[in-house]
Amino acid sequence: MPSRGSGVKSLRVNSCRRARPHVARWLTLTFILVVVLGALALVAGCQPLPPEPGPTGIPRPRPASTGRYQIGAYYFPGWPTHEKWKVLDAFPERRPLLGYYAEGDPAVMDWQIKWAVEHGVSFFVFDWYWDRGQRQLEHALHDGYFKARFRSFLKFCLLWANHNPPGSSSEADLLAVVEYWIANYFRRPEYFRVDGKPVVIVFDPRGLRRDIGSEAVTTALRRMRARTVAAGLPGLFVLATVGDDSEEMARLKAEGYDAGTGYNYPRAGMADKTALRGSYDAMVDGYERIWTAVARSGLLEYVPVTEPGWDSRPWHGDGALVRTGRTPDKFRDMLARARVFVDRHPVARGQKLVLIEAWNEYGEGEVIEPHREWGFDYLDAIRSVFVAGPDTHWDVVPEDLGLSVPRAP
Repeated sequence: MPSRGSGVKSLRVNSCRRARPHVARWLTLTFILVVVLGALALVAGCQPLPPEPGPTGIPRPRPASTGRYQIGAYYFPGWPTHEKWKVLDAFPERRPLLGYYAEGDPAVMDWQIKWAVEHGVSFFVFDWYWDRGQRQLEHALHDGYFKARFRSFLKFCLLWANHNPPGSSSEADLLAVVEYWIANYFRRPEYFRVDGKPVVIVFDPRGLRRDIGSEAVTTALRRMRARTVAAGLPGLFVLATVGDDSEEMARLKAEGYDAGTGYNYPRAGMADKTALRGSYDAMVDGYERIWTAVARSGLLEYVPVTEPGWDSRPWHGDGALVRTGRTPDKFRDMLARARVFVDRHPVARGQKLVLIEAWNEYGEGEVIEPHREWGFDYLDAIRSVFVAGPDTHWDVVPEDLGLSVPRAP
């Protein structure tokens, strides 16, 4: 079937066309034909009808099972206004199929949840901002996800995007932040957990170390876990972003992080670290080399992060780094390699986790959310790698049902 781009009919069933018997003159022949086609449809796993609209018009999600694999996608809450979206005006191929939507509206989030779970994504990792008690960009999580009708279908957790000014970290601040997490997030049934423990990813563990030192980080993490246990939870599972630096891995392990992961590695696989162009093929190989280096070190368990591409021209203009030749098929290759990696290197005694950067980082060209250039093809790549059974599903957009979503103010 064609990609879901502009000018392409949107309502479709993937991997199977429904055969519809023509009206026959002989009732017996018609009956036999219907029976045979119905049996073939069942064998093929075809869904006989497109999804029915729910009470709000949005069809109820039909989650796709990924078995023991749990796939998370980072969610960048950077699109609250039309002014923010305008950076994409010169890149119309990146325009979401939902248009310049009002990020933080529950109807928008319901569509995003539906599309995510129907293609094998089981949790969103919301970029979350805290600087000494000051928070920002909470609209997608607080106003969108928490008020979404379909939130029970999709788990969530936090990436603490702590790229804060030097000197902003302290043990007191770390204890304050964990108290906020406990009060506002960890007890929610949708919160994503590993071994029963709520999961948090720390974007910049080096910033914490810079401000208070490794020993103080170790003490603070121990006390944060103690606060979580005192609140009636099993503990806290903390990941730190890391590359293939063995010394850094050893520091993170000593400081008490449960595992490592990545946010993105834009120059992965590039021999010339100053070049502005590099192939996506080299990125696929480079990512796998980073995962493998961490695993071979034996210092830190690791959750592989994957990336559909990098092209940050909307943010940085013609001087931006661009990875060329990206396609959904090549992303599928990266995902397949990640699946092999987690089969060999699960975390926390058997958890098979894979992360994707990102659902919607349009400014950096890291997008799996359906958009004009590739439609649903990036989501279909996830489904093809991690979802067992027949790959039959309907991809529906609001226009198929005569609906729309609120536009960004």
